[in-house]
Amino acid sequence: MLFAFLFALLLLPFANFLQNKLRFSRAIASGVSVILFLASASFIIYLLGSQISDLSSEWPLLKQQLTGLFHSFQDWLQNTFHVNVEKQTAYIDSTTDKVLSSSGTILEKTVLSISSILLLVVFMVIYTFFFCNTLCSYFKIVIYKTNYTKP
Repeated sequence: MLFAFLFALLLLPFANFLQNKLRFSRAIASGVSVILFLASASFIIYLLGSQISDLSSEWPLLKQQLTGLFHSFQDWLQNTFHVNVEKQTAYIDSTTDKVLSSSGTILEKTVLSISSILLLVVFMVIYTFFFCNTLCSYFKIVIYKTNYTKP
């Protein structure tokens, strides 16, 4: 709810603009500001995704550089800690077997995490709308009382 409150504070000036200058009702102004916020966040995520997908064209070069880095790291381990390449490979194989044997629980935790994040985002959007809808009224009351109270 803290993020929803912060997002509502962020969207409050835009919602006030829509309400005061364009004569939207408070609920519609809050809804439009939340929808535009979601659209801008989705656009940013889309741009990041397109940049990551462009990375796929450079994948063979990246793979070649990572392979060279891995081999130089193996040589460094062999020279520094006197662990030969066969022992390193055996250790990597045993570790990958352990990871693959627990892949079911990893998949389960991943699905639960994704569903929790989606649920959190949905509730954050709903709370942002409600906070944005009620904050304007609250701030008007506070400003009115501080400006028009007699000492």
